[in-house]
Amino acid sequence: MELVYEAATDTLKVQDANLGNARTRANTVLATAALLTSFSTGIGVLNADPARGSVLSPAEAVLLLSVVGILGICVVYVLWPVRQWHFGPSPKVMNDLRLSNHTEAGMREYVVSKMVHGIDENSTNLKKKQWALRAAAVLLVVEVSVLIVLLRT
Repeated sequence: MELVYEAATDTLKVQDANLGNARTRANTVLATAALLTSFSTGIGVLNADPARGSVLSPAEAVLLLSVVGILGICVVYVLWPVRQWHFGPSPKVMNDLRLSNHTEAGMREYVVSKMVHGIDENSTNLKKKQWALRAAAVLLVVEVSVLIVLLRT
């Protein structure tokens, strides 16, 4: 049982680290998208003033705005707090079990079963956030592609 307890605790720690890493990468994707948009405006690729050169057509503007908007939504989803995230065994629950005269072996069995359930819930939530991060990364590539096409026209 000790081995299972340690494995469950370690898995919960790894999942929490993975969630933190996904959020950091999502922030990086959003910052890169913002920087690209800002840079594109600075060099004149994105222009609303006809006196300064060719103006972005409404279709191009809608396309670029849609890509950046959906990218932003994906990033916000990754950053949004998870409603039910499991970090490890609850000292309160363990103390309540102890106070109700559970044996240490019974407490470990209960806590391990709760941690395994938490690992499953975390895994589901983490996978959704990782898919949103992948979508944001793909949209960043789409944004770069659109900007390159606009730069060449």
